[in-house]
Amino acid sequence: RHGHGCIIVDGLFLEQAYYVKLLSVAGEQIIGVTNMAQEKASTFMVPMPGMGYVLMAAVLVHGILGITLLFWRNTKASARRATWLCVISFLSTVLCLGVASFHDFSKTAITVAGTEGHHLSPQAPWFISFTSHPWSFSLLVMVVIIEAFLMLYLLYPNIITAKLPEVGMLETASYRAISLSFFLMTLVLITGALWAHYAWGRYWAWDPKETGALAIWLNYAIFLHTKRTSGLSGPFSSVIGIVGFFVIIIGFLGVNLGLFADGLHTYGNN
Repeated sequence: RHGHGCIIVDGLFLEQAYYVKLLSVAGEQIIGVTNMAQEKASTFMVPMPGMGYVLMAAVLVHGILGITLLFWRNTKASARRATWLCVISFLSTVLCLGVASFHDFSKTAITVAGTEGHHLSPQAPWFISFTSHPWSFSLLVMVVIIEAFLMLYLLYPNIITAKLPEVGMLETASYRAISLSFFLMTLVLITGALWAHYAWGRYWAWDPKETGALAIWLNYAIFLHTKRTSGLSGPFSSVIGIVGFFVIIIGFLGVNLGLFADGLHTYGNN
């Protein structure tokens, strides 16, 4: 259904809907379909059979894996459990990538429900391909690579550890990188507020992009605090730093591409 300038689709997983752009053929070119009923070009939640349930299962498995690693105990039982969960998580991500690739290679034809009375240009047939969801596809590839590395580490820890720098060097490198990023993020918040005042007449309005940027800044502020606090530095602060990476990914994909919220900064789907 339509509401507040964006298209909302209920039952994302149950209806097997996935966030991709409509593509069509105009002459010899493959171009994106523009929803002429909207003030700006818009992407659509469109059916991709099999993707919803696979994503739901993958999210569940990854959640269990994350909890298991969070309460990690250096025992053989914990290592065996984490290894199996990591293998299952890796396979679930590969399955998601496989389902998406199947629809992309086969150029799955799609229809958009609830568009009666709205002119879509160019006309059907519409389909999906890699260019329909490049960021989502890239994210899946990145997750597969990360989980493959983690799985290899759990299966062959000595081989992987021998090829990595010492823990102290890794922690120092991450601390310096995050310290620089925190400084730059502070500048982004300040200059962004100034630009918002120039462009829209207010410094801050809790727009999704502004809120996401503040969440990233707070996350890394907590990291730097824990890094210099006795009893919190070490594994705990490292976990905060890792969480910050995913906060950035969520902020980029969720806000810029309009996956989780629609605001003044939702420009990725134009």
